[in-house]
Amino acid sequence: MAQVYSKLDNVEQGMNYCALTMKRQLSQNEYDIKDWVQNATTLADAFLSKDHFAQAEYLLYAAYHVLPEDT
Repeated sequence: MAQVYSKLDNVEQGMNYCALTMKRQLSQNEYDIKDWVQNATTLADAFLSKDHFAQAEYLLYAAYHVLPEDT
C-alpha cells in the first residue's frame, strides 16, 4: 500500500502506511531483521528529507534495538 501512495505522489501517506506496517510486524513478531532494519533506515531518511527529525531519530533507535546483541 505504501508503494501505491508513493507512486501517486502522496509520499507522506506512503510513509505513514510503511510505518504502520513496520509497527504491526513488530507487534506480531513477524519480520526479517535485515529487511526491517533496512526499511527503518530508509524510512528515517525519508522523514529527514521532510524535516521530521524526531520521527527519523525514533526509527534509527528502533532499528538499533531490533538488531541482535553481539556475543
